[in-house]
Amino acid sequence: MRRMSSLAQVREEVRRADGPAALGETVLALGRLRELDPLVAAIAAENLRLSDQLRDAQHELRDAQEQLARADRDGCATRARAELSAALHERHAQLVLEGAALPEVLAAMAEVLGGRLELVDADGALLEVAGAPAAAGASAVAEVPVAEGTLVLGALRLLRERPDAADRELLECGAVLVAALILQLRCRSETEHRLRGQLLEELLGGGRADRAGLVRRAARLGVDLEREHVVVVARVAESATRWSLVLARCSALDEDGLASELEDRIVALVPAADAPAVARRWSATLTSADSRAPTLGAAGPASGVEGLRDAYAEARRTLHVLDALERDGEAATAGQLGLFGLVFGGEEPAGLRGFLDRALGPVLEHDAQRGGALLETLAAFFAEAGQLNNTARALGVHVNTLYQRLERLDEVLGADWRKPDRRLELHLAVRLRALDERIGRAPTTNEEI
Repeated sequence: MRRMSSLAQVREEVRRADGPAALGETVLALGRLRELDPLVAAIAAENLRLSDQLRDAQHELRDAQEQLARADRDGCATRARAELSAALHERHAQLVLEGAALPEVLAAMAEVLGGRLELVDADGALLEVAGAPAAAGASAVAEVPVAEGTLVLGALRLLRERPDAADRELLECGAVLVAALILQLRCRSETEHRLRGQLLEELLGGGRADRAGLVRRAARLGVDLEREHVVVVARVAESATRWSLVLARCSALDEDGLASELEDRIVALVPAADAPAVARRWSATLTSADSRAPTLGAAGPASGVEGLRDAYAEARRTLHVLDALERDGEAATAGQLGLFGLVFGGEEPAGLRGFLDRALGPVLEHDAQRGGALLETLAAFFAEAGQLNNTARALGVHVNTLYQRLERLDEVLGADWRKPDRRLELHLAVRLRALDERIGRAPTTNEEI
């Protein structure tokens, strides 16, 4: 009975043995079992071997299941990539057939890829943006060059959360079409830009001109100078000048107009009769990808060589006034500038110089003879709405010094200069003179044509 009880106990130990951690205990149990019954020990050893084989088979089965799951996932990803690539190709083909512009192509790519797409030039400057704003945490997860052979035109960047390996493949697919479109834009612009640029420079340059010759040359380029045109003069961000010029040339070509770069400004001649509408439209056209709008002056409508030259001079002066008023990123005509447009938008009014001399002459003469700062004091006084402490702070002087200067102004201008009518006249004169100095007054077009 004691022997049978020992056998049962050992068998139970063998049965409970499971896994490598129990291997030592199992070996000891088998040793004791052999001492009690060699036959039972052999059976227990065989059971242990079969148990090990079963565990190995279970592990192999789990590995196989994981491999199948990975293969299934890879297959789904491959199918998804193929479907996305096919959708992208199909959309591209449709857009090309429809004559879509580059922004439309990029928007279609962003829609398929499901992220924010950025096009940068070879120097890294942002040219175009498409797609929704990048989500928090998204980064430039994939970037591929936009190139034609060895000529690098720029790069495409995709910003998206949790990107996958298909991004680069799809971007490379889109980069081929984008490169072709950029080259098309460049070729289209370069093919005619020399002739058109020369024509625009001679037309608006202000020197002597062969009117009949200009009209004939313009007609050969599809531009009717006897038709009403609006003249646009724009200052764009320096980093965006090259791309903006390409866009301006193409837009003008589409509208049967002219565009080029004159005196570091983009100048366009647009067939239209509504100058404010043209100003708004071209401001949107020339706004950079990072949302920096141009500062733009427009004038017209005008026709004929003389009329277009006058409109060009007015558009330039309007841009100068916007710059002087520090209204960067705005687009306007002289009529939209109110009083400042009336005074500075056209050729200099005959009475402006006389008005400034009459109103401020005594102050300017005093400052010139005595090295004073009465004009500066007057400007600060008006800018601070007559608040003496603020005026003194703006001038960087003690308030007692300000009192002394104001008393000197009483002597120079007369004690009534602070009365409403006289004060308004002086305030306007100070403001107009400051703007006149900033503008430097663009040359008029009185030269003989």
